[in-house]
Amino acid sequence: MIAWNDLQKIANFQRVSPFVVLREYVQILFLNGLYSLDNADNIVFKGGTCLRLIHNSNRFSEDLDFTTDFSSSQIGSLVAQAVGLVTKETPPINIKTVKTISGFTQKLSMLTIYSPTSISIKLDFSQRELVLQKNQKPISSILPISSFYPITHMEMTEILAEKCRAIVSRHKGRDIYDLWYLLQRKTPIDVGLIQKKLDYYQQKFDLNELIKNIKSWEFEKFSQDVRGFLPEPDRQTFPFVIPTLIEKLKDAMIT
Repeated sequence: MIAWNDLQKIANFQRVSPFVVLREYVQILFLNGLYSLDNADNIVFKGGTCLRLIHNSNRFSEDLDFTTDFSSSQIGSLVAQAVGLVTKETPPINIKTVKTISGFTQKLSMLTIYSPTSISIKLDFSQRELVLQKNQKPISSILPISSFYPITHMEMTEILAEKCRAIVSRHKGRDIYDLWYLLQRKTPIDVGLIQKKLDYYQQKFDLNELIKNIKSWEFEKFSQDVRGFLPEPDRQTFPFVIPTLIEKLKDAMIT
């Protein structure tokens, strides 16, 4: 288990709370455990934490998101095996299955001597769609973790498509920030791929509607939603995120 002094040093260096770093430490241990297992490459890591750990975003994240064609019982078995590997280095971890309308969701909870409240990580597995662009890459981290297994992950163009879908179907500032980050990285906007993602919801992609949803965010609410997931220096970008994002999307409409 990572020592408190190491947590504090890394947190001070990254300008975030030690508990944000501790959660990421457990996330990486879990991912390493999961992808060390046979057949785990049929589970594709995606979402905001994938942007952070694989694609170098500065935004920390609470959840681990995946797409797979495995059954819920197969996923549950792999999660239990991965947690068994993690707890060789950590205190016990509780696994709770959460009822959801679609997909398969579990919640990991771990009590430590560092806090009276538990560290929680939600695992979301989508089981109804195919991943069209995936690759493998180990995580790179300054955290004291001994080995890193290749992680089967979604590529940025497809994550961008899913982020566009998320923005028109839910209201989370972190989706706005992630889309901004992806466009700052010059990730292509593949309208056909976005439409394929929306086909699962029987929706048509409308770039004007996407821009309208982004414009609806008030600065203070956006800042509050994202602030706790970013190092202090990166919070200076907040006033520019939404205007820059809208400008880039409008440019995409022209081209």
